Amino acid sequence: MAAGSGSHHARESVENCVHSRVPRSGDCLVEHLGRHLFEVLEQGTLVTGGASEMMVERPLGQPEARSDSIDSDARSTFLGEHPDSFVQPPVPRFSHGGTVPFSTAPRSPAGGVARAKTIRYRMAQRSRRSCDGRASMPVEENIRFATSDTTIRGRLLLPQERNPLPAVILCTGFSGTQDTPSIRAAAQAFVDAGLAVLTFDYRSFGISDGTPRQVIDIAGQLADIRSAMDYVGADPRLDSSRIVLWGTSLGGGHAVVASACRFDVAAVIAQVPFNGFPRTVRGRSSRTTRRLLLAMTRDRLRGMLGRPPAYIPAVGPRDTIAVMASDAAEQTIASLDSPTWRNQAAPRVLFSMMRYHPADSAPFVHAPLLVCAAAGDQEAPVELVSELAARAPRGRQVTYPVSHFEVYSPDTRDRLLRDQVDFLTGVLSQ
Repeated sequence: MAAGSGSHHARESVENCVHSRVPRSGDCLVEHLGRHLFEVLEQGTLVTGGASEMMVERPLGQPEARSDSIDSDARSTFLGEHPDSFVQPPVPRFSHGGTVPFSTAPRSPAGGVARAKTIRYRMAQRSRRSCDGRASMPVEENIRFATSDTTIRGRLLLPQERNPLPAVILCTGFSGTQDTPSIRAAAQAFVDAGLAVLTFDYRSFGISDGTPRQVIDIAGQLADIRSAMDYVGADPRLDSSRIVLWGTSLGGGHAVVASACRFDVAAVIAQVPFNGFPRTVRGRSSRTTRRLLLAMTRDRLRGMLGRPPAYIPAVGPRDTIAVMASDAAEQTIASLDSPTWRNQAAPRVLFSMMRYHPADSAPFVHAPLLVCAAAGDQEAPVELVSELAARAPRGRQVTYPVSHFEVYSPDTRDRLLRDQVDFLTGVLSQ
């Protein structure tokens, strides 16, 4: 009873801390007004969800209206000539005929030494080939998998190896899609290192299903990640006991939360991860802050009434009505080459993000955690990011002398990826 009870209470603690935190006090206008508006608006919503959901809000009365449909042209561009030719893995079974659930048991050490040497050698060889520009082309498959209420679409990249491979699941950032340059570069780096890679779009983004479009649902995105982990666990070509979660920005925070209390996760990489809003907002005037709060409130009310979202830009120049407003952000977006990414988001999610502190889940992450922080980060300040590594039992932080968006520049991005591959080489070879 002690073991089972402990596991239950540990999981319950993680879930409670994910959705029960209130905004931190501070002198930021967004904090003061946002907290008050959130409490007022909460009185007009019905909060549902079990222990495994963070906080699923459903408007009272009329259901939320469906917005514009998925961009079929963009989906065809991304998936190629046959966008519906998806591959779904067979579901492995136990000898008694039951299906395999997600793993919550510790990994077996059987064959650990031999497998460690094989993985270390294979990753080292792949890394050398990548540096020499002679890496073999991976096998790419269009995939889809179901959550409880929608269908998620993505890609599975497999090196030309026969053994069951560790798999890296890439979790995109705020409003990000899997075909952006940073995600494509990360996928290629890990495949070149001999790892399988699964990329996907969150619900209502990119090529995945879900309406209204461009609405970030934190609980829904966490469910999407867990469904991706279940997909990996059901594919016999992949090592279900060695799943790696990699996330950037908001996806970095998600990776920490989704890996809590999971023994099938071998490693976690959180790159400039979100861990709550700072106490003070730099680079945004009081006037712009008030306008952003009005946009958040208007969009939240429209959602409660079942009307289409009132979008604002996800990224924009300094002192504009955008979720992330800075000159560096605008420069990064100007060079973005992505057929499915849209520079728009429903700002209602900012109310939920005020309550979202992934560091509260960090103590329950059993796997080694690498946190890649940026010293000049205003979107994910290093003092907040450091909490993730400090509170994780096996956390480690590396800080780089760059800003949040400089992480996505080719030179800095490649440096981080080299460090991340080295980290995984050490962890997966143990």
